[in-house]
Formats: sequence, C-alpha cells, structure tokens
Amino acid sequence: MGISNNITYCSSARRQISDGQHAILGLITVRFLLGVAEATITPAFMFITSTWYTRDEIRFAGNSVGGIISSLLAYGLGHIKDHVGPWRAVVAGTGAIEKTTWRWDQVVECLMDPKTWLIFGLELCTQIPTNGGTQNFANLVIVSFGFTNLQSTLLTIPYSLITVATITGTGWLASRFRQLNCLLIVAVVLPCVVGSAIVYSRAHIVLGVQLFGYFLISTGPAAMPLAMSLMQANYRGVTKKMTVTAMLFLAYCAGNISGPQFFLSKEVPTYNTAFRTIMICYALTVILALVLRFYLQRANARRVRLEGFEGSAGNTGAVGGKGLDTARDSTNVADMVNRVQLVSDDYEDVTDWKTPGFRYRY
Repeated sequence: MGISNNITYCSSARRQISDGQHAILGLITVRFLLGVAEATITPAFMFITSTWYTRDEIRFAGNSVGGIISSLLAYGLGHIKDHVGPWRAVVAGTGAIEKTTWRWDQVVECLMDPKTWLIFGLELCTQIPTNGGTQNFANLVIVSFGFTNLQSTLLTIPYSLITVATITGTGWLASRFRQLNCLLIVAVVLPCVVGSAIVYSRAHIVLGVQLFGYFLISTGPAAMPLAMSLMQANYRGVTKKMTVTAMLFLAYCAGNISGPQFFLSKEVPTYNTAFRTIMICYALTVILALVLRFYLQRANARRVRLEGFEGSAGNTGAVGGKGLDTARDSTNVADMVNRVQLVSDDYEDVTDWKTPGFRYRY
C-alpha cells in the first residue's frame, strides 16, 4: 500500500513539474511574440515624427512620466491584503508623404557615414546602463541601501521626476540652441559617472550619500532622446533614415539585453560589476559625444567651403539651398516654404550628403 501511494505521489509530482514547465514555456513564447509585435512601434513613431515635424520639435519625456504614475500605482497595489495577486487589480479596464522605394545606394551611404557609427555607439553605451540596468533594477538597488520593498517603490518617484525634468529641459535647450546637442549629452551623463562611482564605492560612504549618488544616475535616460534627435535631425533620404533608425534600435535592444547581465546575483547587494560597467559606459558616452560634435562641425565647415554659402541647420533641406532658416525667420514654417519657389529636386528622395544647404546639428 505504501509503495502504491509513493508511486502515485511521484507520478503526481512529475505531472506538476511538467505542467509548470509548460506554463513557463508558454509565458516565454507569449513574451517573445509581444516583443515582436511592439518592436516596430518606437522606430515607426520616430520615423513618422521626423517626417511631419521640424528639426526643433522632437520630445521624449513620456516614459519617465509613466514611471512616476506606475510607481504610485504599484505602491498602492502593494498594500492590497487578500488572496488575489495585486497585479490583477490593474487589468479591469477594457505633410507630404515621402517616397518609400527601397534604395540600396542609401543603405551603403548610411553604413559608410561616420556619424552613423558614432550615434550607434552613443545609443549602445547609454542603453546598457539605463533601460538594461538602473531602471530595471531600481528597486533592488534601493533595497540594497537598507530600505524596504515598498519604500523603494516610493523612492523611485524622485528618480523619475529628475529624469522628466532633465529630458524636458535638455529637449527645450536642444531645440532652442541647435549646436548644443552633443554638449547636452555630455552634461547629462557626467553626473551619472559621478553617481555610479559613489555607489560603486559605497563601502566607505554613508547611506545618504549613497542614495544621492543613485539619484545622480537619474539624468542618464535623457541621453537617449538627445541621441535620437541627432539622428532625426541629421539624416535625409527615406531608406537612409530607415536604415539608421533600425541600427539605433538594434543598439537599444542590445543594451537592454546585455545590461541586466552585469547585475550578478553573487554580488548582491553591492552589484560592483554593474556599477563599474555603468561608470565605464557613461565615460565612453562623453568621448563619443565630443568626437561626434567635432566630426559634424568639420562636416559643416567643409560643406560651406564647397557650396559657397552658410545653409541652415533649422530645416530638413527642402529650402536649405535657399539659405533660409525657417524656424527662426518665421513662426509659420508652411508660410515660409510657400514663399520660396521650390524646384523639383527639393522634394526628391535625396540624402543629406546630396542636399545643398543641409547643415548638421551637433
């Protein structure tokens, strides 16, 4: 009888393990399909906004605003005391069009363009510590300072507030001062270098300073929209812009994948490898941003010498050869374009390399 019961128990246990494995496999499959479905969203939005909006009108602060709302929501749900998982309480709510012909010559030009690889490097170096690191592991890092899980949920709110303010402020400055973008990237990542160094050296630092160092890292996410705006403002040609957009999000995804790998479980709670990596990545970002600025300055100077006029960094090139600065000479861009006699080439699918008067923003 005992042997029969043991056999029945073992058989039942095996079924439970098998069912659990199938459930996990199902979740992994669904998450993969979700990733496939959402992979086109941000690149498509970025391409569309760069088509319909001027080079002064790129904004990217919604993620951090969402972070504030989700932190408050998660804090409230964490106090639910019943047999239903807290997560279940949030699921009740039910211009002119550019040519889209694919051109391989533009793909080759994009890959040969030095600024493509510099912007790609910027995106990779900022996403390893940001989405893949400090944001995903925010609660764990704050808990490692000695706070509870619920307290850590609230303490992510100041982090998000600083991020929102930084993204909004630097976005406004980048649109107002067109040759400030790379320097703004340097400005937002330098506090991250200092902050990650403080957290890395936490053994010799008091708790308040450790938390301050972590909040310094909150300016880092602003580097991504600044890098995105550099891409949106400095590329023409539909295929060339699509190619660099795809490359940018390959770097984005690579950073998201690799970032968490530096938070080693054996290093809990200090995560020394992670914060050393964050420090190195942001230091490399400073170097890449300065090199990119120097390269784009030289490129603009070379184009001025070859074309014989200053051109403009304020429009997409449609009136660039006319030497007009639409965003500063008129508040109505459409009116400005209508007052300029455009030739047929102005709306052709021409890359930035081949557009007279096109000047890069740096």
